[in-house]
Amino acid sequence: MSFRNIGRIQHSRIEYSKSGYSLFDQLGYNSIVELVEDAVSKSKHSVYCYTKTRGDIVPNFPVRLTLPVSRYDKVPTLKYLSRFVIRQYVIINDMDKLPLPVSLVKYLQEEGPYF
Repeated sequence: MSFRNIGRIQHSRIEYSKSGYSLFDQLGYNSIVELVEDAVSKSKHSVYCYTKTRGDIVPNFPVRLTLPVSRYDKVPTLKYLSRFVIRQYVIINDMDKLPLPVSLVKYLQEEGPYF
């Protein structure tokens, strides 16, 4: 599981055992969805440390999980996001002046769902 905290991207491993899915040595859940939903519910009232360090030098980071996003159905592709940002800064008539391959320029000029 990845999350952003204080401007940094953090990662925490979801483990699976006979007791179910868990973060570290917590109670196991029947599914990852249940685990995330419970973490979000708990985060509404408290702050938890969902990171685990290998030593005492690096501290754990307290985290509130408030906006879960599935990387499979809600996050646009990097290709799409790149086109979106480029189109915010470059006029469509000037796209062919960019030092890019013709196929990429054509993709940038295509209409997307938010253009």
